[in-house]
Amino acid sequence: AEGSLDLSRLDVPAALHQILSQLGLTNAMCGEWRLLKHIVEAEFGPDAGVNTVLIITSLESKPEALPDSCKWMSKEGARELLSDVKPGGTRIGPYVHVGFVKSELSSDCTAGSTLVSQEYPPGITLVPMKSSTLRPFRTTNLVVIQATSGTCASKRSDYFACGDALLIDPGCCSQVHTELADLVNSLPKKLLVLVTHHHNDHVEGLSVVQRCNPDAVLLTHENTMKRIGKGNWSTGYTAVTGGESICIGDQELQVVFAPGHTDGHMGLLHVNTNALIVGDHCVGHGSAILDNRAGGNMK
Repeated sequence: AEGSLDLSRLDVPAALHQILSQLGLTNAMCGEWRLLKHIVEAEFGPDAGVNTVLIITSLESKPEALPDSCKWMSKEGARELLSDVKPGGTRIGPYVHVGFVKSELSSDCTAGSTLVSQEYPPGITLVPMKSSTLRPFRTTNLVVIQATSGTCASKRSDYFACGDALLIDPGCCSQVHTELADLVNSLPKKLLVLVTHHHNDHVEGLSVVQRCNPDAVLLTHENTMKRIGKGNWSTGYTAVTGGESICIGDQELQVVFAPGHTDGHMGLLHVNTNALIVGDHCVGHGSAILDNRAGGNMK
């Protein structure tokens, strides 16, 4: 079937033996193995995506002790660690989140869409969308942040901006503007939009967002706004300089001024999970240029 994965050339018993031996377990301690989920990775870079197969079993007997690098954890414990990450503390990886916790903790903003996305940490969804980015890359990540439960529970009254959803860098090209419109229309109407900088592969979809939701509020640095054409965003905006706190339902974010790629580049710290959204300030694969026409420098 389309989207299926051929496992016939994978030595599953050998893979299980390798994993179990690291945990001090044997296959005799395990019950019947069954398929839990097949995950196709979104197109984040020039390399082929990774197919992940999650399988599950029950332990018929437990070992007397686990290696120091391992520990037992309940779903409730995993949810707590995912929702409230302390700097330097234990982190729950994306496989645990996607495989066991996601359906109970969060909702998929791209449900029913042809877009392939990845949600991790909870409440932060990355949607790679075709853009005019530099080759060999083909996509720019649209970041979607929504509440994982309820509305803003904080008693603080000093938030710079509040909303029910936040879009970061809607920079997809016209070929996928229909998909972007569908996504925007599926989001709550109290929508904030932040662009990290003005390059076309980060702002080309702004006009779609504004057409679908004329009341959406745009947040960006004044140096960035000077370089965004009226064809992309035709109304006013709210300037940010760094340090502002934003509330998205039960999610708290802090704006970070991060010049370098351009002189108006911004980032966002997701306070709940201590995760940093960096735009083009740094990249995990490849390289980012310094745009000296827009004040880019290493100082």
